[in-house]
Amino acid sequence: MKPIRLQLENFGPFLNEEIDFAQIQSNQLFLISGKTGSGKTMIFDGIVYALYGRASTEKREVKYLRSHFADAQSPLKVTFEFEIGTQRYKVIRTAPYQKLGNKGETQSTLEVYHYEEGRYILKEGTTRDGDKFLLDIIKLKHDQFRQLFILPQGEFKKFLMSKTSDKQPILRTLFSTGIYEKLRLQLYDKTKNIKTEIEKQHIKIKSTWQKLATFDVRELMTYQALEPQQYKQLLEVASQYIEIGNTKVKQLNDEKQKIYQSLQEIKFEKEKQQQRIELEEKQRHLVQVKAELNMKNEEMEILEQQLKRITESKLAIKLYEDLTLEREQLEDKQQQIERTKQDMNQLLAEHKVLEQNKKVLVQENEKIEKQKIFIQNTYYYYQNADLYKEKQKNIQHIDEQLVRINQQLKEKNIEYEQLKQRISGKVVDMTQERTLIDICQSLKREVEQLEHNREQVQNAEDLQEKISQLHQEIIAIDEHIAKNIQQQYKMTAHDHAILNHEQAVQSLRDHLTVGSPCPVCNQVVHKEDVEARSIDELKIYQTENKKLEQQINEYRLLKVRKETSLKHYKEVYQNVSSVTFDAEELSEKLKLLHSKEAALNQIRECNKWLDTENQRLIEIQKEVMKFEQEQEIKTQQQLANRTAIEELYTKTGYTDIALFVENYEIQLKAQEQFDFKVSQNNEDMQRNILMRTRIQQQLEMLRTHIEQSKDSIIQAAQDLDYELQKLQLEDEKELIRLKEMAHQTEQIKQKVDAYFDHVKLNREKIKEVQEHLKLIEVKDIKQLNDKYDECEEMYNESVKVYNQVELKVRENKQYIEEVQLQIQYLQNTLETQSELVTLSEVVSGHNHKKLTLENYVLTYYLDQILECANRRLQAMTGHRYQLVRKEDITGKGFSGLDIDVFDYYANQTRPINSLSGGETFQASLALALGLCEIVQNEQGGISLDAMFIDEGFGTLDQETLETALETLIQLQSSGRLVGMISHVTELKDRIPVILEVISNNDQSTTRMQFKE
Repeated sequence: MKPIRLQLENFGPFLNEEIDFAQIQSNQLFLISGKTGSGKTMIFDGIVYALYGRASTEKREVKYLRSHFADAQSPLKVTFEFEIGTQRYKVIRTAPYQKLGNKGETQSTLEVYHYEEGRYILKEGTTRDGDKFLLDIIKLKHDQFRQLFILPQGEFKKFLMSKTSDKQPILRTLFSTGIYEKLRLQLYDKTKNIKTEIEKQHIKIKSTWQKLATFDVRELMTYQALEPQQYKQLLEVASQYIEIGNTKVKQLNDEKQKIYQSLQEIKFEKEKQQQRIELEEKQRHLVQVKAELNMKNEEMEILEQQLKRITESKLAIKLYEDLTLEREQLEDKQQQIERTKQDMNQLLAEHKVLEQNKKVLVQENEKIEKQKIFIQNTYYYYQNADLYKEKQKNIQHIDEQLVRINQQLKEKNIEYEQLKQRISGKVVDMTQERTLIDICQSLKREVEQLEHNREQVQNAEDLQEKISQLHQEIIAIDEHIAKNIQQQYKMTAHDHAILNHEQAVQSLRDHLTVGSPCPVCNQVVHKEDVEARSIDELKIYQTENKKLEQQINEYRLLKVRKETSLKHYKEVYQNVSSVTFDAEELSEKLKLLHSKEAALNQIRECNKWLDTENQRLIEIQKEVMKFEQEQEIKTQQQLANRTAIEELYTKTGYTDIALFVENYEIQLKAQEQFDFKVSQNNEDMQRNILMRTRIQQQLEMLRTHIEQSKDSIIQAAQDLDYELQKLQLEDEKELIRLKEMAHQTEQIKQKVDAYFDHVKLNREKIKEVQEHLKLIEVKDIKQLNDKYDECEEMYNESVKVYNQVELKVRENKQYIEEVQLQIQYLQNTLETQSELVTLSEVVSGHNHKKLTLENYVLTYYLDQILECANRRLQAMTGHRYQLVRKEDITGKGFSGLDIDVFDYYANQTRPINSLSGGETFQASLALALGLCEIVQNEQGGISLDAMFIDEGFGTLDQETLETALETLIQLQSSGRLVGMISHVTELKDRIPVILEVISNNDQSTTRMQFKE
């Protein structure tokens, strides 16, 4: 990602500021300079906010980015143009803010454009879709972008010094290793549940085992003490619980059956005696019933005589009932004839009225027929009356529209002619524009080459001075080394041997005498042997020699560094020494470039104006055609409307549509009412005729029935008299009394039959009871009851005990099955999950290196980062320091991502916090560059064409600063744009491009400076 242009509106101290990064060459360093608080870091915030809607640092919130001096109606707005590879994009993002007078906030907006065919095309217009589009093309999240593109104050120093636990989330974000941490947590949760499940299973096994019934058997009571971990023993002894329980159940069942047999025998005898008592009681009751029946015998004989008399008079009663019915029916039919005659008279009167109504309706028919013809001819216009009303209104409205269209058409034609005359004879000269563009680009390249030559010549002069200075410094260092070597005391091997055996030499010297033999070697002792230098003198010489040797080593190390710098400066000088520069040629080229650019801008403006005017001409032609088409359409509509209205006036005879509709509805209603009256009158006449016909038929039928009824009455009276004489009855009154008694015939018969059936049944039951009593032996019922109660109590107790034991046996079987299933599940769990538990322990870092799986993966990436960082760190420190990953395990926490530094001068590893401030900055810068390079290689598609560094150079000495700058120069030579924020004065002199942030109390502005 390479920035092209950044525009900040109401952003921090910038009210409306545009920064053109395109002025900076892609392989140039540039410095962002300005006072403290002027807004240098705000430039980074603007870039990050445009891409992600957030600031460049976590602590800075978006709501505090808006300028305090911004217009209350204007939003915070950032426009950022940038390149990714060969593609160019533009982002416009606004922040939410509350307008003056509004209760709610104005929502944030985001627009993303892509440069295509010479112009920007909108790709996304919503915040959500725009953020997703930017993430797809940049391929970095907010945290990753901040780590790779912007090195804020102290960020990488904290990363360099941080512990494993602090580096882990940063590297996890950059290299997406969170999946390994999720795997560790899943394994931990899974194995944790397995352990808990095993413990729960042990508790379940023990709880279930303790529920087993022992039946007071000592052997089973002993097995209850077994622990749930003793799987095999539990399974072996489980069958004994079932066997002993079944034996116990069988014994109890046999005892129960014996008692039950005795109980049934007593019960049978008891039931026989109870039956005997009941039969004796029943016999006494039957004898009493027999006596009561004998008392009712005379009453039953009287009832039998009454039944016989009623039976003989049934025919006479039937004849009497028929005669009575015929007389009643005759009277009813005579009354019906009178009522029917009255109905006939009423219908005749109604018929006269209907005939009169018919004559009136015939007279009205001629008028109604004329109304029908009118309604049929004007039905269509009535149905579409609203449509015709609308057409009548549209006639006036369209007339007004046509007047307006004619006026607009006239104005557009005038405008078209005026514009055509204004651009007549002028054409867009793209050929001349392209020619001037080529000339300007060629001149820019020549100017850039000349400026580059000027810088190279100046660098050659500076390098000559530095090379000369380094030669003198190396000669001075050689002199110091020679002087220190001369000052060293020359210690012999004898002197070193004396110092190594200090105690033994001193003891031997105390026993030596000049001229006497040595007790060790038997050589004669001379005077110089006894008077040799003392050990204390040798120690002083040795100490002084060590100090001098240390100074010599320091001078040698300094010489190595100077020689390294000298070699580097000579190589650089060799590359630039042959370059020449002509200041007059550069001045002429710049003047020519400025004149050509002015000509190019002039023709561009002219071409742009012509293009705009031609486009306007086309638009006016389109508008004229549009008005003409609209005019034609409106004219046709107006003609159709007028034709339709004229036709309505002709067909209906009305010029007022509302009046026509009103009269149409009145006539239609009158016609409907007339039709209804005619229909109703016809229906009434038909109904009247039908009713009179039916009544006439009823009269004839009633007269016939009356004659028949009179004949039947005469015949029935004769038959009844004959039967009365036969029954020896004086008149019909006696027959009526018999008839009243006949209603009770069935009751009397039932009563008589029931009496004789009862007598017969009573006789049979007495005989049956007497026969049963003869078969039963008489015994004492009280003794049998006592014996039965005693035996029943024994049986109930045996059943209770049996049921309890049998239930315990069933429960034991169920409990043993549960224990077997639980043990089987537990064994399967232990066998299949043991490897999973081990894997969880290893992945979680419980190993000899205290290294989790995620940290193991991250150590690979960290090693790659350190390898890349060390290439630059060694160049910056004269091959003295190298970053290494700490392998030692300290403390209780996890390890693997701590960083130490290896010092080649001391040939040992040192803690990273032992570096000086400048050395720490060098290490942080190298680590940041290494991290950027590795992430770009690992995350395919990420384009890192720019980097920004915020502060840190102030801690470096002059020589180290030079080395750091050389590293950044090498970095920019690869085509990467490098920007720095710093207050170091030397950087302003060394860096050719300066983006100066100028603070003016309430706001800031920027200015790009290019050094010659």
